[in-house]
Amino acid sequence: MQLNKWRVLALAIAAATAQHAFASEEVTPLAQGLGNSSQAKSNGFIEDSTLHLESRNVAFYKNYKNTEPGTQNYINEWGQAELLRFTSGYTQGVIGFGVDAFANGAVRLNGGGGTGGSQVFPTNASHCDAATGSCQAQDAYGMAGGAVKMRMSETELKLGTLMPQSPVFGTWDGYLMPQHANGGLFSSNEIKNLALQGGHFTSGNADNSTNHDGNLGTAYGWTRVDSATYVGGDYTFSDSLSGGLHAANYEDVWNQYYADLYHHFNISDGLSLLTSLNYYKTDDAGDARAGKINNDAYSIALKLTAGAHSFTVAHQRVNGNTPFDSWVSVVRGE
Repeated sequence: MQLNKWRVLALAIAAATAQHAFASEEVTPLAQGLGNSSQAKSNGFIEDSTLHLESRNVAFYKNYKNTEPGTQNYINEWGQAELLRFTSGYTQGVIGFGVDAFANGAVRLNGGGGTGGSQVFPTNASHCDAATGSCQAQDAYGMAGGAVKMRMSETELKLGTLMPQSPVFGTWDGYLMPQHANGGLFSSNEIKNLALQGGHFTSGNADNSTNHDGNLGTAYGWTRVDSATYVGGDYTFSDSLSGGLHAANYEDVWNQYYADLYHHFNISDGLSLLTSLNYYKTDDAGDARAGKINNDAYSIALKLTAGAHSFTVAHQRVNGNTPFDSWVSVVRGE
């Protein structure tokens, strides 16, 4: 039975190829059922590809006041990074295929002599000062990876080393190097005004580590998470109103649900008001590694914009006897 399935698939592909070969010049992918989708407009793997190089320079200084004699009293680290990213286009056809790849490298410009500890760079465990407890940062480090991808119409699937972003799971990109997570994600815009996304991840690469198999963990408590699975969608009701719903399961840690609503109101020419409502519901799950959790976190913000200037007033509240640990990401330093 399995062999017959593969034969049917092969015949279908052959028939589609023959149909394309004998079609007249006027017949475009639009006439082959792709519609006016992103995949229908694909120019090819190479034709739509891009190569991007980004340079970053980060200096970190922190002064510890009233430290004990003989202990580290300040941190001073400085580094330069080069981030190279290749994004291919998609091959033409009903289903397009592509590849995304990256290669990042960084060098330390300062941070020796017991002034390390910013976690901008990986540290050498064999070069630690027993008296101060500080460890020397590595002189240089790098990381590389990639993902394969496929697209049909307005739906994409990616598998590999990725940088997912959602209200309930994401990688951080606030220092010298970006974080990455290992797994798969999908995104779909098949329905007008509705953007769907979801993913499943099991490990990652922290921004200050060369370990491709680092642990996932909660953002503040650093509770280990074996896998993170999430799904969600955002809908644009009109030019002024949009909202979203997202849900996630972090294996043996918690279940989390998120909702938001945004409204944009033009008061006059150059003057507008943005109202945003956000809500998180978090409950422990499975073995409850982070302990019993049952809390509700919500916020409201008003942003008044006048020309190039804006003023924001916001209020946030957390209800429950357990802390709100926001989201799950890659544990730094692993």
